[in-house]
Amino acid sequence: IRTLFVGFYGKEFNDKLNVIDHLKKSEINLRPNSKINNKKNKIKIAYLGNIDEIKGCEEFVKLANDSRLSKHYKFYSFGSDFKNENINSLVINYREQKKTITGSLVSDILYKENINIAFLFSKVAESYSYTMHEAECSCVPIITSCHSGNISLQIKQRNIYGICLQNYLSIYQFLSDKEKVVNFVNKNNKATLNFME
Repeated sequence: IRTLFVGFYGKEFNDKLNVIDHLKKSEINLRPNSKINNKKNKIKIAYLGNIDEIKGCEEFVKLANDSRLSKHYKFYSFGSDFKNENINSLVINYREQKKTITGSLVSDILYKENINIAFLFSKVAESYSYTMHEAECSCVPIITSCHSGNISLQIKQRNIYGICLQNYLSIYQFLSDKEKVVNFVNKNNKATLNFME
């Protein structure tokens, strides 16, 4: 962040910036979501956040509208209404937020709706992704872009469970192998995980 800020605003700010590490290691215990039965269950994939091209909304809509994938997947949107009959929109009313299991309303809804995969396909470098931590807190693996910055970095370097893919074609190829996706989801099905807060 310091490098980006100084690069944009100028070197005169370098000595005036103080970067404070606000993340501390914690642990949360949750009961895992149900394992997916390869033959019966449709896998639930949720788009988290605002509808925006740089967040992968076009890729998500293409996936949801594909008749071959719809045989095996159900698509959800949290926080944004795609107004698409193939995407189930779940409205989150933060004003009605009561005590939550995980400390996050989105995490609780991911958990309660038994969402299997979080779609965080940002095509620009993210600095800090709260939604990534909400998905992790819910034991939900992540599909992200190799270009998503901190999201892909956390998946590669920290034990956040997910997969980094290049583009729509690589997402489609991954999702086309349902057995591989079932194994991907079920591997993350655990009750205890470490996360940063």
